Amino acid sequence: MRAAFAAAAVAAVLTMAGCVGPKTELDAQTSEQWQAQVLAIAESAEAGDPATALTDLAALETETTQARSDGEISAERAAIIQQSIAAVRADLEAASVPPPTVPDDTVVTDPVVPAEDDDSNDEGDENGNKDDKKEKDDKGKGDKGKGNDD
Repeated sequence: MRAAFAAAAVAAVLTMAGCVGPKTELDAQTSEQWQAQVLAIAESAEAGDPATALTDLAALETETTQARSDGEISAERAAIIQQSIAAVRADLEAASVPPPTVPDDTVVTDPVVPAEDDDSNDEGDENGNKDDKKEKDDKGKGDKGKGNDD
């Protein structure tokens, strides 16, 4: 994963390397400075420090925006650089999100011990039903059928 971040950062370096040349407004010193910043971003990403890489990337983005505002780079070149910055940022932000935790399958619980039934509570069973069958005088009613006098 880290290699992918570094590769994205290197792609940004290569994009900015095209900023120096006879047909561009960006001076060599600024281009070298930006390339050094991108290299630092790549190194932070490679070291597993996306937070630092994102901070450095934000600074580079601010400088690019300012250079465009000052007329130091063309709108086309600024757009290419900003696209590269956005791609690197997406990779770095994805790396900043912690992986989802996998629940541990072993769950330790306290054993459930049923309460003792002391027969002193004739309020009914756990479902709220009264247990009146013990006290009921059956006299041929109920479940007994004809001829079943047991």
